[in-house]
Amino acid sequence: MRFHWFYRTNISVPELISLSSDLEDAGYYSVLLTYHSKTHDMLLPSFGAASNSQKLKYMIAMRTYAISPEYMAMICKIYNEVFPDKLIINVCSGDLQQGESSLEDIVFIRDLIDNNEKRREYTKQWLNNFKKLAIKNYFPELIMGGHSDRTKELCKEFNAINLSAGTLYKEYYVRENKIISDKQMVEFSVVIRDSDEEALSFVSDHGVDGHKKGDDLRWTIYGTKETVKAEIKKYYDLGVTDILISYLSGDNNISGIHQMVKELILEEKA
Repeated sequence: MRFHWFYRTNISVPELISLSSDLEDAGYYSVLLTYHSKTHDMLLPSFGAASNSQKLKYMIAMRTYAISPEYMAMICKIYNEVFPDKLIINVCSGDLQQGESSLEDIVFIRDLIDNNEKRREYTKQWLNNFKKLAIKNYFPELIMGGHSDRTKELCKEFNAINLSAGTLYKEYYVRENKIISDKQMVEFSVVIRDSDEEALSFVSDHGVDGHKKGDDLRWTIYGTKETVKAEIKKYYDLGVTDILISYLSGDNNISGIHQMVKELILEEKA
């Protein structure tokens, strides 16, 4: 099982270097850095923080309409020349978030990407061109999030890891006509406290930025360290190859999450 850390907000190069050291020590495979058109770019900070002395990779969220396949292939080439096999691309069709004006800011192609279905089709064509260009130099690991069969089929076509919310993946897994990727990632938040009751109280009062308090109960694994570890291990036999872990806003025990991941990795190796 490979573990990944989900970092949701802006981060400076020095801060990312410090975070990378903690994640490397815990044994994470990569750190996901997100995309929002009204905040900072995360690709350049990752380049500034990357190191060939560490195994940690950088998973960069990138919306296909925001960059050409040609330029993305050029970036992958130089990134890999300096930091071999350290870049992962989280390919996003582009669900817009609150406050973004991406459709208004785009040139010429707005009518081609103004709904989710169009953006998925645009992404398929984008990936076709990107693969032709990147395969000559460096074709990175790809992640694609989504629960639709169309997205899962795209993952199979382009050998990408499919990312699903943990609870929704469990619900999907019991379907007779399910499409399970050979590379399947699930994502959930984790809260660790000294008791299950204390963890539940924290989750009920906190949440991911932009969510109402308590909304994250369904999307969070919480409890003592042993409770959380037992819940995570339930995914091991469900076709899951990768786990993406995030934290809730205001949590002061992130180091406890990293320690738990370190123990899970060591236990699996034993």
